[in-house]
Amino acid sequence: MSATYYVPLTSASGEWLTTASGEHIFGGVYVAILAHGTKLAMYDGSNFVDIAEVLDISGPGIKQETVDVTSHDSTWREHLATIADGGDVSFDINYIPSDTSQQALRAAVADHTNHQFKVTFTDGSTATFDGFVTSFEIGAPVADKLTASVEIKITGPVTWS
Repeated sequence: MSATYYVPLTSASGEWLTTASGEHIFGGVYVAILAHGTKLAMYDGSNFVDIAEVLDISGPGIKQETVDVTSHDSTWREHLATIADGGDVSFDINYIPSDTSQQALRAAVADHTNHQFKVTFTDGSTATFDGFVTSFEIGAPVADKLTASVEIKITGPVTWS
């Protein structure tokens, strides 16, 4: 589902503008926001600490679970919404074994503790959520860089701001 948002600006056709809040618009129409520079951070008990060398990030999201309530009286299949699910966040990193943010992330797999995370997008908006680090898998290909693939299972709601 895509949408076009119009803002109350007057400008010459074809003119790039940046609003006071840093949003990029073209001739009064919002345009895409670059993802490069997005940060993923883990709360350390007093601050959110950026995880070093994060590559592609997938998630968070939201999925509405449903239950089938179709009966013999139904003429169409019927459903009820049940519980929402924030899903998973998965991402890759350039693995640096000596980096403390990556060490904390790796240790979180074994500590069975719910941690708080925050994704900060380049326009300043954020997604904050609690989750368990369920996977930290190192990759060491013969002719490439050392990486790790990480998965977080979200528990509870995602707060968008």
